[in-house]
Amino acid sequence: MAFVFKITTTTANQSFTIPCASGTFNATVNYGDGTNTLTVTTYNDANLTHSFTSAGQYTITIDGVFTNVSFFDNADSRVLVDEVVDLGDVGWLSLANAFRECTNLTSFTNGTGDTSNVDNMFALFASCQNLVNVDLNGFSTASANNILFMFAGCSSLITIDISGFDLSATTSFSALFSACTSLQTVILTGLDTSNIQNFDGLFRECYSLVNLDVSGFDTSKATITRAMFKNCQSLTALDVTNFDTSNVTNIQEMFSNCISLTALDVTNFDTSNVATMFSMFSNCNSLTALDVTNFDTSNVNSMSQMFISCSSLTSLDVRNFNTEKVVSLRQAFNNCNSLTSLQLGAFNNLVATDMFRTFFQCESLVTLDLSGFITPQAVNMQQMFAQSESLTNLQISHFDISKVVNGDNFLFGANNALTQASYKKLLEAWARQDVQQNVNWHFGNAQYVVEDIEGWSPMNNSLLESFAVVNKQLIFTNDGSATYGLLGTPFNTTAGSVYLITADVIALSGSMRILITADNANKVIASTGKFYWFYTASSTTTDSFFGPSARNDPNASITIDNISVKEILAIPYITYNNIAETKDVRDTYTLFEGEYIGTELADWSDSGQATEGEWIWDGVSVLSKENTYSASYDFGVALEVGLQYELTYTKFDHTAGSPSFGVNGTTTTFEEGSKQILLGEPTGTYNLYLTPTSSGSLTLSGGSFVGSISNVSVRRIIEVAQ
Repeated sequence: MAFVFKITTTTANQSFTIPCASGTFNATVNYGDGTNTLTVTTYNDANLTHSFTSAGQYTITIDGVFTNVSFFDNADSRVLVDEVVDLGDVGWLSLANAFRECTNLTSFTNGTGDTSNVDNMFALFASCQNLVNVDLNGFSTASANNILFMFAGCSSLITIDISGFDLSATTSFSALFSACTSLQTVILTGLDTSNIQNFDGLFRECYSLVNLDVSGFDTSKATITRAMFKNCQSLTALDVTNFDTSNVTNIQEMFSNCISLTALDVTNFDTSNVATMFSMFSNCNSLTALDVTNFDTSNVNSMSQMFISCSSLTSLDVRNFNTEKVVSLRQAFNNCNSLTSLQLGAFNNLVATDMFRTFFQCESLVTLDLSGFITPQAVNMQQMFAQSESLTNLQISHFDISKVVNGDNFLFGANNALTQASYKKLLEAWARQDVQQNVNWHFGNAQYVVEDIEGWSPMNNSLLESFAVVNKQLIFTNDGSATYGLLGTPFNTTAGSVYLITADVIALSGSMRILITADNANKVIASTGKFYWFYTASSTTTDSFFGPSARNDPNASITIDNISVKEILAIPYITYNNIAETKDVRDTYTLFEGEYIGTELADWSDSGQATEGEWIWDGVSVLSKENTYSASYDFGVALEVGLQYELTYTKFDHTAGSPSFGVNGTTTTFEEGSKQILLGEPTGTYNLYLTPTSSGSLTLSGGSFVGSISNVSVRRIIEVAQ
C-alpha cells in the first residue's frame, strides 16, 4: 500500500528532492540506498531531500499519509524519475502536476493506489515524453474536477485505456491527449461524457490515431468542441453522427488538418448557437464530399479558412448559409482547387470586412453565381479571386467597394473571369461609387474598348489592354518626335484632377524641364529613358500646353517621343508619390498592383482594462501598426510564475517580422518555450497556453513586426492554482 517509485542518479553524491505542496503529511521515506528510514511531517520537510553516494537506480518507498506530490516543481529531480511501481494508498488529495515533465518516466502502475479523494489531476503526466506503459487499473477519477492536459505531450504513448474513468465531477475534457503524437489506440468503452462541456483539443495532434470510436459520446452539454480532432492526420474514418451540438458555441478547427478523412457525416449537427467556424474543415484534403446544407449559421461571426485546402471536394452547397453576422470570410474557400460547383445562394454579408483570398485558387470553378453576394462593409479584397484560372463570365459589378482599402491582385491569374462586356459594366458601375484613395486593383487580362465607355474622349479606336486601373481617360497622345520647344496641341484640365504624363526621352543635353503652361507647373527631366509625372492641375482650362522647356539653360536640347497625357479618374485613386518615378505604367502592371500606401497609424496603443472574475484582462483592437516596430510593448497584464494562462489574439495584414511574447521584455520566459507571432502563418485567431517561469508583465518584443493584431485577451486558468 506504499507509494513506490524508482529513480536513476547519474553522478556521485547527487541530491534528489521529492517536491510537495502544502497539505497534511505524516509519512516515512525509505530512499532504498541502505540509509535509515526518515520521517516526513510537513510539505517542506528537510527529509524530502536526500543525497545518494553513488550513481545508480534506487527504489524509494513512502508509507503513511502523503497527500500530494508535484515533481514538476523541481526541474533537477523530475528528470531522475523513471518508473512508478505502485502509486499506493497514502491518502492522496491532489495529483496536479504530479509527474509533469518527468521526461525519463517510462512506466506507471496504479497498483494499490487510492485516488478516490483526489480533486485535481491537472497535467498529471503532461510532457512525459518517454512514457510508454500506463496501467490505470483501479485508478479513480470520481472526485476529480480537473483533468485538463492529463496526458498532453506524452509523445511516446501508444495505447491508453480510460474506459474506467468516472467523469461525473468534471466538466472539461480539454487537451487530455493533446500532442500524444504516437498514440494509436484509445479505449473509451462505456465512458460517460454527459457532464462534459469542454472538449477543446481533446485529441489535438494525435497524429498516429488510425481508429477512434467516439460514437458513444454524450455531448448534450458541450459548449466547446474547438480543435477536438485537429491534426489527427491518420484518421481515415470518424463517426460523429450521434453528436449533440445544440449548445456548442465554438466549433472552430474541430476537424482541421484531418488530412486522411475521406468521408465525414455532419448532417445531424445543430449549429444554431455556434459563433465561430474558423478553420472548421481546413486542410481536410482527402474529403471528396461534405454535406453542410443543414448548418444554421445565423450566429456565426467567422468563417475564415472554413474550407481552406479541401482540395478533393468537387462540389459544395452552402446556399442555406446565413452570413449576416459574419465578419470574416478570409480564405474561406481558398485552394478548393477541385471544386467544379460552389453554390452560394444569398451570402448576405452585412458586416463582413475581410474577403482576403475568399475564392483564391479555385482553379476548377468555371462559373460562380455571386448575384446574392453583397459587400457593403468589405475592407480587404486582396487576391479575392486570384489564380481561379478557369472562371468565366464573372458578374461582380454590383459589388460595393466604397470601403475597400486593399484590392491588390484581385483577379490576378483569373484572366478569363471578365468578358469585355462585364468589364465595361464593372468599370461604369464602380465609377459611380465614392471609393477610398490609394487602392490598387488588378483585373487579370480583362480588356475594354476605349470608345465604348461613356464619358471617354479617345484619340484612336484601338483595343487597349487594361493596366488594372479602372477609368484611365486618354486625353492626348502624340506619337511623333519633337525637339526643343512647347508642343502646340492644347488639352483640357480640371482643377484638382490628376494626370499621368509619360514620354520617352531619347536624347538630353543640359537642364530641361517638362512644362504645363496653364499653371506654370514643371518637372525636371533627369535623364534619358522613361519619363513619368503625376501632375495635379491647379486650375480648370481648355488650353493647357505641354512640352519641354529650357527655362534655366538656353543651350539645352531634348528629343522626346511617345508623349501621352492620361487623366486618372476617381476609381480608384492610385498611389502617385515616389513609386511613379520608377515604374513603367504603360508596359507593366507593377505600379497598380504594388504596395498599398495608407495613412500611417499611430504608435501602439491599448484600450483594454482589467475585469473581475476569471478573465483578468480583455483587450479590444489592442495593437495596430503599419511600420516596423521592434521595441518591447507592455500590455500591463501581470503574470505570476507557475500559473497557467490562455492568450488569445487575432492577427491580420502581417507582412514582416516574427515578434515574441514574453515577460518584462524577455522572450524565453515560458515553460512551453518561445511563443511567436510567426510570419507565414495564416491570418486568424490564435490561442496560446503560457506558464511563466518568472513573474512580471506580459510583453511583445522584437521581430521588426509589420502588421496588426487585435482582440487580445488573457485568461488565467483557475484550476492551475494550488
